[in-house]
Amino acid sequence: MELDLGAVDVKSITAYRDSDTRNSSDIDGTPANLVGATGIFQQHQFSEELQLSGTVDELDWIGGFFYFDEGGHEVSVSQVLGVLGSPFNLSDASFRAKSTGIFGQLIYHLTDSLRATVGARYTWDEREINRHGLTDIAAGICAVGVNIGTAAGSDCNDPHSARFHYPAWTAGLDYQLAEDLFVYAKTSGAALAGGFNSRVTPPGYDAFAPEKVKDIEMGFKADLLDRKLRTNTALFYSWRNNVQNIVNELNNGQLTQYQRNAGKVEAYGAEFEGTLLPWDGMEITTAAAYLHAAYVKGSFEVNGLGGPVDRSDERVNQAPKWTASLGATQSFDSLWGRPSFHIDYSYVASRSYYQDTPDPNNPAQSPAEYAEANRLGVLGGYGVFNARIGLNVDEPDIEVSFWARNLTDTKYYQNEFNSWTGLGIAAEYQGTPRTYGMTVGYHW
Repeated sequence: MELDLGAVDVKSITAYRDSDTRNSSDIDGTPANLVGATGIFQQHQFSEELQLSGTVDELDWIGGFFYFDEGGHEVSVSQVLGVLGSPFNLSDASFRAKSTGIFGQLIYHLTDSLRATVGARYTWDEREINRHGLTDIAAGICAVGVNIGTAAGSDCNDPHSARFHYPAWTAGLDYQLAEDLFVYAKTSGAALAGGFNSRVTPPGYDAFAPEKVKDIEMGFKADLLDRKLRTNTALFYSWRNNVQNIVNELNNGQLTQYQRNAGKVEAYGAEFEGTLLPWDGMEITTAAAYLHAAYVKGSFEVNGLGGPVDRSDERVNQAPKWTASLGATQSFDSLWGRPSFHIDYSYVASRSYYQDTPDPNNPAQSPAEYAEANRLGVLGGYGVFNARIGLNVDEPDIEVSFWARNLTDTKYYQNEFNSWTGLGIAAEYQGTPRTYGMTVGYHW
């Protein structure tokens, strides 16, 4: 809802979501019943954001309030080596999360071409969880809480609560150097909230701390060649502290997945986007990005068993060094509509989905085994072609298109479940093969 009060504009954004998701996975990917899991995730959330904004002379301002309330229930039933008659294990947790924030931002027009921006936000988070995990559902053996290891059944409770509060901020300058050239520089900082793991975890990993990030960025945007070429270029550097990573493990014979903090990461890179209109009806688009991300030497994760573990030799997860895309669309005017032909190619370099480091004080954790797990945790790079033929008709306003994705049927992997150090399994999930179809749209 929006309301214009003259000097002040008021905007209210209200949202609600309720979801119920269920899935089952044959994780080992073999005909034998080795590793399987079923999950049930129920979640509901409500949020309200109130914005007040206006302009006073050369100053644009906005401020407001944000509230978020979430609750839900997560259940995961897994079985490891079911072919040998092993028991079913249970991860079961109910959770509640609240977040409240206030924010404000000022944009001051120093001149007609130069603007300064400053903004700040402060957030208060509350987290609550009660876990009820079992290492053997039939026997009711508690996997969590004060009754861990006993047949307490429904009395397996492990409640936790925590509060976090942290600032976020931004500051920047932008300058319209000429009609077709715009430059900017900015810096910002924020945090990703901490919380609790809903599934069974090793000792010391019930909770994870907030991940804090700050960065600097500069760039320029230009329209060239009589506005036939548009370019956007940016350079950036970021610092991440208490990086939150997801880990798959076998804990006391129970398959589990949980989140933990993993040291500091510094990253820098560059991004480029371009659009070219070389002749009538032709549009060529391209994008490329370079990213260097690495753990800081000497940044540690506090391991619950043997003390600090240096993670600086690991690859940073989901941080491909190169990504790129190139596309072209040719459209024509005709008496019976506007046909178009489109083709594009996208590429992503190799990237990691799993990295871990053994505890040097724990002889049961083999460096060679962890090195192999890390090697298997890196998925190879790949490129995919897509194509589309379309026709737009004005009367009636209809669009018909024939399309194909992954036109060359490239074989690639796009995700992974890695439990090499626990189950001896690293399962890679195949990307979508060649698909094709037809789409009809009507606009009124």
